[in-house]
Amino acid sequence: ICELQGPFSSGNNENNVDNTAGVCGTIAIVSSYSQLSEFCAALDIPVMLEKTYLFYQNEVMNNAKDLATKKMINASKEEYQLAVEAGHVKVVLQKLRQQ
Repeated sequence: ICELQGPFSSGNNENNVDNTAGVCGTIAIVSSYSQLSEFCAALDIPVMLEKTYLFYQNEVMNNAKDLATKKMINASKEEYQLAVEAGHVKVVLQKLRQQ
């Protein structure tokens, strides 16, 4: 379109960083491997194999799940501590014993 040509590079030689970034970008725009492949083809950029894409997608999603789980556990601990400080825990335990 602009008729400018030149090399395309992410600035590093580590494919795993590039692959992870490509997968994260694809997930962020609620897309899939086929759209990433078409985009890379349009820019004449070599694209990773679908098997590689799926590997990195699983890695990214597992990391996201682990992070979300840790955040929920920390939030529940904080909520519990706030309830204890407010004196609500004793009230709840008493009500449970009465049932």
